[in-house]
Amino acid sequence: MKKTSALLLSATILTVSVLTGCDDESSGDEERFHVVGLWEGVDEVDGGNSLRALIPTGDDSYRMVGRDTWHGPCGYGDPATLISPDLAMVDRALTGTWTLDCQAGDTAETGDRTFQVEYSYDAAAGTLSETLINTDTGLPIDRIPIVFFLANQQPGGVDQFRGLWEGVDEVDGGNSLRTLIQTGDLSYRMVGRDTWHGPCGYGDPATVISPELTLVDGVLAGGWNLDCQANDTTDSGDRSFQVQYSLDSETGILTETLIDRETGLPIDRIPILFFLRGV
Repeated sequence: MKKTSALLLSATILTVSVLTGCDDESSGDEERFHVVGLWEGVDEVDGGNSLRALIPTGDDSYRMVGRDTWHGPCGYGDPATLISPDLAMVDRALTGTWTLDCQAGDTAETGDRTFQVEYSYDAAAGTLSETLINTDTGLPIDRIPIVFFLANQQPGGVDQFRGLWEGVDEVDGGNSLRTLIQTGDLSYRMVGRDTWHGPCGYGDPATVISPELTLVDGVLAGGWNLDCQANDTTDSGDRSFQVQYSLDSETGILTETLIDRETGLPIDRIPILFFLRGV
């Protein structure tokens, strides 16, 4: 199976942490909210596990990277990557384009979809609803909206590397997990998993390991090794790089950047953004 080329287009993880409260400059009747974090839900139509990462790109602009483990238009069984490269806050809802890319090449032509999307937040229930809009009519499509809950443990204000981190790989559309285990004052090790990794045949999962990471100037750095779990793709899929983990304490986003061992420069790959799931 081959990777859908559209996955390489503008993509970045949208992370959403919901903050509710009163606007100091208003009468206090209106609540404002910001969405930054990792949201998780179950698709009532397809039964898939759905993840949406909402990430701020400006005062009132965001982007989203998501994953559905099981999506109907993708052959009922093939996962899909979802991307909204530019979302704007309009009338207290996030709106923009929404593109679905089937990860399996043989279903991509029939399964890929593009809509407008609206994300609305219910402060009382603590839920985020995703409604797809027909681009021609401007009306919601005939599909039950997915309802999401905030999955990351601490929305913003994260000031530590230690813990279980989760994100969506914008390139491959895989669900990515990283456990950062502290082994000393300035030392860590990492054990991770990607459910769907390109070099591993697009469909085979991979184990990623950093046996020794050192904290220098606020950045964790060390070796990074990928091992494809399926034997038939191991020879072609295994990879070894240097890695850097940087943490934005304000948004709580951990960024994984792979570094070429020979040049010392970041490789040509969109970094994965992670949110803290457990400590």
